[in-house]
Amino acid sequence: MNLSPFIDHSVLKPDATHNEIAAGAKVCIEYHFPVYCVNSIHTAAAVSDLRGSDVRVAATVAFPFGAVESTVKADEAYRAVRAGAREVDMVVDIGALKDHNWNRAIDDLRTVVEAIPGITLKAIIETGYLTRDEIRDAILCVVESGAAYVKNSTGFGPRGADLEELAWIRKITPQSIGVKAAGGIRTYAQAVALVERGIQRIGTSVGPALLRPSVSS
Repeated sequence: MNLSPFIDHSVLKPDATHNEIAAGAKVCIEYHFPVYCVNSIHTAAAVSDLRGSDVRVAATVAFPFGAVESTVKADEAYRAVRAGAREVDMVVDIGALKDHNWNRAIDDLRTVVEAIPGITLKAIIETGYLTRDEIRDAILCVVESGAAYVKNSTGFGPRGADLEELAWIRKITPQSIGVKAAGGIRTYAQAVALVERGIQRIGTSVGPALLRPSVSS
């Protein structure tokens, strides 16, 4: 299976240097990854490093905790788009999800959706903090907000990509909404299993490793 089209290659560590951002861009170009995901502060650099390629930059917003005002998230997203981002991976108000304050969670997401019309927004719900019922309701919030994707994890939370959980998320999420998996996905076998269960995007910092079944599986 050619996994390249499914991979959002990422450089998201907090101490990433410009040389590391540039190296990640070269990886995306070399391996034909469609999306390069970086922290929003690196958006302009990543766009510059990718100039002349078809790779889209995805910027993170309120990463990795989501615990900032919605208007601040909207401003960060807007500035990232102004800098050239074509997708945004935003961490939702996890406290609102735990409080079961669904209106606050929807408003949090919708504020960002409306700030960046036409831009793909992936809503990170950080499932490691949530019960199954809360995950189900969080997905309903994502649908109601107009976001394009549900994403399970930042990769910095208490749990990453669990195959059974993600298969269930894909099953209960409307087909009009994409599902992105992230967190600890490091082998070809893991990635294939996710794609076979309907996951459309895979976030990883080791994109090339996912393309090598003889090495990874």
